[in-house]
Amino acid sequence: MDAGRVFKKLWANGLEEYDELKGIQWRWQSMDGAMTKALWAGKKTGPIRRIEPRTGQTQSACEGRGVPLELASMEPIATTSSWSKRRLLSIPVRRPEVRLYWQQNMCLDKGYDYDEVRDLLRDFRYTAHIRARGEEAREIKRAAGFKASGGSSSALTAG
Repeated sequence: MDAGRVFKKLWANGLEEYDELKGIQWRWQSMDGAMTKALWAGKKTGPIRRIEPRTGQTQSACEGRGVPLELASMEPIATTSSWSKRRLLSIPVRRPEVRLYWQQNMCLDKGYDYDEVRDLLRDFRYTAHIRARGEEAREIKRAAGFKASGGSSSALTAG
């Protein structure tokens, strides 16, 4: 058995035990990724299109408490949609069936604000919560001139 399959089996066993002890929080999940330097990856990271150090992408899907359901690296040329599908298919434990009265929510940042990702989540029966591109910039602009008050209150006051 190769190392990848051994790790996946260990990961699945750990998640099953965590589910028995604490319970995987399937109702709210999140997924995010990061570009990182893959200094020792050699040719495994795919073709280079720019004159930069090789990079790899790491993404994880997490349950409601932030426990990763899976972890993997992918080539930097993968699309967000194919990357997301691979992540959802890579979760090594069985996901509970979604019902009308018990939905499963997936929270994603603006990097996933594409119709293909929304369609993928619908196919996997998730309720998508995706921050729209430009939403954060609008909020920052709208809140310009405001700061937290000095007291124990968390209300915003004009600066």
